[in-house]
Amino acid sequence: MHTYINLPIRRKFAYPKSMKKVTLPAFVILLVALAAGLGFVVSRTTDLPTVEEFTKDLQKANSALESSDQVSRDVMPYQPQYTEINGHKIYYVSGGTSDDNSAMIFLHGNPTQSYMWRHTLPYVEQVSAFYAFDWPGYGYSDKPSPPLNYEGFYNVLSDFIDQQNLEKVVLVIHDFSSMLAFHYAAQNPERIKGIVFMESLVPPVLPIKSTQDLGRAGQFFQNIRHPDFKQNMIIDGNGFVELFVQTGTVNGLTPEAEKVYRAPFENKQNRHVLLVFPNLLPIGGKPNTMDLRTKAYAKWFLNSHDIPKLFLYGEPGLFNKPTLVEYYKKNTPEVTSVSVGKGYHYLPEEHGDAIGQAITQWYTANFK
Repeated sequence: MHTYINLPIRRKFAYPKSMKKVTLPAFVILLVALAAGLGFVVSRTTDLPTVEEFTKDLQKANSALESSDQVSRDVMPYQPQYTEINGHKIYYVSGGTSDDNSAMIFLHGNPTQSYMWRHTLPYVEQVSAFYAFDWPGYGYSDKPSPPLNYEGFYNVLSDFIDQQNLEKVVLVIHDFSSMLAFHYAAQNPERIKGIVFMESLVPPVLPIKSTQDLGRAGQFFQNIRHPDFKQNMIIDGNGFVELFVQTGTVNGLTPEAEKVYRAPFENKQNRHVLLVFPNLLPIGGKPNTMDLRTKAYAKWFLNSHDIPKLFLYGEPGLFNKPTLVEYYKKNTPEVTSVSVGKGYHYLPEEHGDAIGQAITQWYTANFK
């Protein structure tokens, strides 16, 4: 079902007038600039908030909620929690309830963190239990050095679900987490209640025969395999944080959101994790192991018609274009397609309310 979402937004937010709007041409120019290896200097320094500071901000937000329907876009409205998986401290938030021992698992990508879902979770908790965690190396979770490999990340997802004693999960997927989540789903279909995906690596985006298949982003994925580019743009320039998140949204980020995303990567050593998944993206069959994994989960995706799926997309999008809607109509009738409006890659940053409403409606229609 193809639906264009146009729902009343309960929590509204007006971007500061001083915030410069990033148009598609600007996005393309900056993306090409990154691909070309142009350098820039990062001069701002911030500290990652402590749990005490985080809790204090939460209390302020809760106090504001009591007197106003306006919710700050810059505060995660849930208490910080931690668990340990394979020796690594993992940060997460949770909420909502479920009567069938299931939950939604919200998964972020590069270079974000669970904070990205802060606009969406208040809607979801009305219909389901949920968990949103930071991958090791990101956000408030531990920063292992060297960073985890694919198997390490996969085990975090699998073990986290086991730790929560969940029988079934709805995986909510963005960016590189799609390589992990769809792999998990293909390996554990009996535990998958449903899937929500956006800006993900999934058919027909896969298989990727060459970088040309990736359009404007193709040159970047070609260059990121080059040692000089990795060092100059990602490690020294912090390009993922300083460029991609800003230009991957239509209106840019608020100053507070900038601070949150920048903080985990102030230390250059922490930026190496940002290279893990771009270099694992299989292009032209390489790397071979990842190519086999993605082909296996792509096959599962195209044949798991008994599992409800929700495809959320922006217009024009980056990895997932609106043209995918017709593909899903023909090949995957269980997929509900919903446009959240104008957007590029980091849809939850600007359309968190619409995403929350769409997930809530889809979940209620399929599971209530």
